[in-house]
Amino acid sequence: MKKLIIFFLFIILFSCGKWKTNKLKSELLCTINAGNSPGNVMLKYDEDILDVSFRIEVKKNNIYIADNILKRVQVLDKNCELLLLIGDKKPDVPEKSLEKFSKFQFSIIEAIAVDSSGNIYIQNSFSPSQKYNQQNHMRETGISLSYILVFDNKGSLLYTLGRTGSPDIPFTSIESLTVDQNDRLFVITRSYDMWTVYRFTNKRRDLSINFVESDLKEQDGKDSTIGKIEKILIYESGDELLISAGYYNAVNFKYRKIYTYSIKNEKDLETAFIIDDHKNELFNLVDDKHLFLWDIDEQFIKYIVCSLNGEIVTNVSIKFSAINSSFDEILADSSGNFYSYHASKKGVEVLEWR
Repeated sequence: MKKLIIFFLFIILFSCGKWKTNKLKSELLCTINAGNSPGNVMLKYDEDILDVSFRIEVKKNNIYIADNILKRVQVLDKNCELLLLIGDKKPDVPEKSLEKFSKFQFSIIEAIAVDSSGNIYIQNSFSPSQKYNQQNHMRETGISLSYILVFDNKGSLLYTLGRTGSPDIPFTSIESLTVDQNDRLFVITRSYDMWTVYRFTNKRRDLSINFVESDLKEQDGKDSTIGKIEKILIYESGDELLISAGYYNAVNFKYRKIYTYSIKNEKDLETAFIIDDHKNELFNLVDDKHLFLWDIDEQFIKYIVCSLNGEIVTNVSIKFSAINSSFDEILADSSGNFYSYHASKKGVEVLEWR
């Protein structure tokens, strides 16, 4: 891989005036009504405060809804037409519509990933109050236990994954799920001072890498700077990954480093960026070519898009100020497409930004 250039973000910011900011505009993709009917999402408000018990993902041109009040996962197309509902309670719909229903009892639905065949990978977690967690003292440690449930595109459960591949040992504190272009599943977990990357080809675990934060410690004379891992992103090829680590002197932020690691060649970490502005964080990796660095200023979301050789490609901004909602979330896929969803008491609007 071409050697990456090390540079400081203040140089980027100083040079940003040369590049026009691309202000993206939104287009309504889908309105998901609040409620318990198929295609809806259940929203719970305590007065005007929303209990964010749901999550929405846009993947492979479909919309995936995880609803933890109704304990179900739904798949909609971009016209809001229901394609699949997986849950414990059979919906009250005509018998013909039950072809879209698959029965399964979830616990807590978290991360979702999808492969090229439409297979759905769902993180199913257990709350600290459940028996297994109590017996293992998970309430005290704050560690959540999870399995990965793998369903086909019709909603049939294919298999369940644990840390070794078989479901004998659960995952602890899953941070993200990613499927690469070869349909291999990456599960990233974190603990207090270590992150682990697992890779699965179907049911078989074929990779496990630990990244220990103490290995990122840097010494400057008598002073030591602690590196705290903030995010790990997987290349679409599945051959490399990026690690973002913030460096602190005691509690004071000093800088942020973004490292690359070659899974294929098992090379040591290489520094790609050094960022001296705490507001700029690694957001996304696009087409294995560009990095999105972002910061939020009230309802303005700003991105610097960089190539991996250190050149600025463009600047991007998204403005939420005109949207009346009680909760907002922004999403981006591996091709650089932006989406967002916005919850109000009536339901959730899903937008695409161009």
